[in-house]
Formats: sequence, structure tokens, C-alpha cells
Amino acid sequence: MTRPPNAPGSDDHADAADGVDRVERLLRDALHAHVATIDPSPAPPVSALDAPARRAVQQRRHPFALVAAAVLVVVAVGGVWWATTGRRDAGPVADGPVPGTWTVPAASPLAPGQFREVMWTGREFLEWGGVIGNAGLADGASYDPVTDSWRPMAPPPAGVRPGA
Repeated sequence: MTRPPNAPGSDDHADAADGVDRVERLLRDALHAHVATIDPSPAPPVSALDAPARRAVQQRRHPFALVAAAVLVVVAVGGVWWATTGRRDAGPVADGPVPGTWTVPAASPLAPGQFREVMWTGREFLEWGGVIGNAGLADGASYDPVTDSWRPMAPPPAGVRPGA
């Protein structure tokens, strides 16, 4: 009865096992030879270096200290400026609504849609595009909270797809 190749006890299987053992032995010997060349003593402290070497280490640290100091000065000056200018709000405040309460704005002239693009300009709320079902929309309007009014936006330029 003959054994299939690579079956336990076959010559091919024995040759493969010998090859694996040989590779493991070569790797182990190479690793041991490399580890034997490593110096196990710790590196000397900076104080043990001679004066030129110490100076080189300190000079490498010098630019980092300058950058850190510059950042600290910029942050400190910015903080003092922000604290002394008295400005805390970047935009105008709408007259009328009581702080901490909600008011219902004027109804939008746009048909209700999904995925409309919206943006606050600092003065107006812009609403444009979107879809209703599978149909893209190319309309838009802007809302002014101070006057509580909407105005239509200009139609999109030629080539702009509805819903984009």
C-alpha cells in the first residue's frame, strides 16, 4: 500500500518537516547572534556628556521653547483683547422676542420638501433646492428674522440641476 504525498510518515512529509526545522534553526541562530551584539548597559545621562554634546542637546530644545513661548503670548494677548473689547455676539439681535422663549416665524412661501439646503448668513436664513418625492426642486427663499418676512431667491443659473 502506498501513502499519499505529504501524509504523516511519508517521505515528502518528512522532507517538509525537516525544512521547517532547518528554517527555525537558522532564524534562532541569527536572532541569538544579533542579540549577542547588543550592549546591555543603559545610556549615560545628559549630565555625563561632555560640554559640546550637552550644548547640542540644549540647542535642539531651544527652538521648541521659542515656539511654545510665542504661542503662549498670542493666546494671552487674544484672551486679554477678547475680555476687554466687550463684544460677545457677532450678529445683530432681533427686536421683539423675549429671550428664552420661542416664537412662530412667518410661513415659508416654499412648498414643503425634503433635503433642502439651508444656511445662516449672519443676517438671513437661506433655504433652497431639495426634493418632493422623486422631483427635484429649484426654488428658494430667504427669511429675515428682524422683519419676520420671506423673500424669493433668484432662479438658479442655467445648468444647475433641480434638487442640487
